[in-house]
Amino acid sequence: MFHATADEKRARLVSVVGVAGIGKSRLAWEFEKYIDGLAEEVWWHRGRSLAYGEGVAYWALAEMVRMRARISEEDEPESARAKLREAIELQLDDPEEQAWVEPRLQQHRLGLADRTAPDREDLFSAWRLFFERMAERGALIMVFEDLHWADSGLVAFIEYLLDWSRGHPIDACKRSLVCYII
Repeated sequence: MFHATADEKRARLVSVVGVAGIGKSRLAWEFEKYIDGLAEEVWWHRGRSLAYGEGVAYWALAEMVRMRARISEEDEPESARAKLREAIELQLDDPEEQAWVEPRLQQHRLGLADRTAPDREDLFSAWRLFFERMAERGALIMVFEDLHWADSGLVAFIEYLLDWSRGHPIDACKRSLVCYII
């Protein structure tokens, strides 16, 4: 499925469902090790939804952005902002896109900025653009773990991303993305 997705330049959704302890996370780990051994460039992202707590909306997605920007929990806000800015500049060549995306990625769960996106669609567009630019350079994989704990916003983003990719075949992309739900 992964290779077919990359060849066809179409987004795919793969769901792995099973009872706790059956090996879903192990399967994702094995797949990550397989991907790591490929010669081609693959952008791997993994995030998990939390069962409870304050500010858990979009947690899995924020984890993916923090991972890509190499932001750790211990980073001071200014250091985290600088790392995020650097990651955005690496993925988006257009300064106008960078200026538009950065505050939107900072706002949700990264806790680095006040709310700047006027609505959810605006926020979704920023996240999509960030990941889409990576997909132009290589295959993009997003693994969402514990999606049964996800809030409706994260589920809506995944649906948005898949719906958008059907309506916009990502013609400019050399590769496309694969979402794995575990």
